[in-house]
Amino acid sequence: VVFNAKRNFITATSSEIIIYTYATCMDLLRALRGKKDDQQSAVDQAKERAFLLKNISRAIKEVQIHYATLSPGQTVKDCRATLQLCTSFESALRHGLKSTLFGQASTFWPVALKISRKQAVEYINTLQFAQSDNGRSRAWIRLAVNESSLESYISVLQHDANLLSKHYEPYSFLRDEESAGPLQQLLAGLSQVSFNIGVDSASLEFEMGPSVVQPVLTYPAIPVVYSQERGGAANSLHQLPESIGRQLEGRTQPPYPSGGGGGGSAGGSAGGGGG
Repeated sequence: VVFNAKRNFITATSSEIIIYTYATCMDLLRALRGKKDDQQSAVDQAKERAFLLKNISRAIKEVQIHYATLSPGQTVKDCRATLQLCTSFESALRHGLKSTLFGQASTFWPVALKISRKQAVEYINTLQFAQSDNGRSRAWIRLAVNESSLESYISVLQHDANLLSKHYEPYSFLRDEESAGPLQQLLAGLSQVSFNIGVDSASLEFEMGPSVVQPVLTYPAIPVVYSQERGGAANSLHQLPESIGRQLEGRTQPPYPSGGGGGGSAGGSAGGGGG
C-alpha cells in the first residue's frame, strides 16, 4: 500500500499534489479542532455540574435558615425557599439525561419508576395536576422532600451503574464522582428539617429554568446574640451557622403529616415502582 501510494504521488501532476496536500492539512486541522472542542466541552460540562451543586447548596442553606426561625414542631411549607430547593433538585436530576429515540428531551420519571416505592408511584398517578411525565417528576421530588427520603433515593440511584448508564450520559451530574459525595453530604443536611410542602400543585406543569439561587428570606425576627469576647451585641447573621446548628439539634422531627401522601423512606424499596 505504501509503495502504491508513493508511486501514485510521484506520477501525479503538480495540481494533484497541491490538492492532496491541502486535503491532508484540512484533515489534520479538523482533528486538532475536534480535540480542542472536546476539551472545551469537558470544561463547560464541569462548570455546569459545579453550577448545579452550588445551587443545591444555596437552596438547602436557605431552607435551614428558614427552619431555624420557626417554632418547635412547625414544618417548612410552600415558600420561595422550598420552590428554589425543588427546582435545584430537578435541574440536577435532569442533567445529562439521554434523549429519546426520536431526539426528544427525556424526563426523570422513567428513572423514578425504577427506584420508588409502589405506593408512592400509585399516589403520584392519582394527582390532579400531574398530567405529564415532567409534572409527575416534580411531584415525585416534592413527595421525596416531604418524606425525607430523597437522600436514600439518590444513594440507591448512584449505586446502580446499569441504571445510570442506561438513562444518563457519561458527563451527567449524577454520574460524576466529584459531584456524588458533596451531594450526599448536602442532602444529609436536610434530615433534621421537617417539610409539609404541597405535592399536588398547579405549578407542577410549569417549567422552571435553572438560575442561581438568590437569598429569598428576610431576617427581621432573628434575635441579637451577645458576645463576651466583643464586649457587646453582635449581629447574629455573622454567627448564623452555629446558632442554626444549636436550634436544629434541640428539635425533634414531628410525624409525617397525614395529608402529604404517606411517609416512609426509599431504603429497601428500590424497584418497587416497576412491579
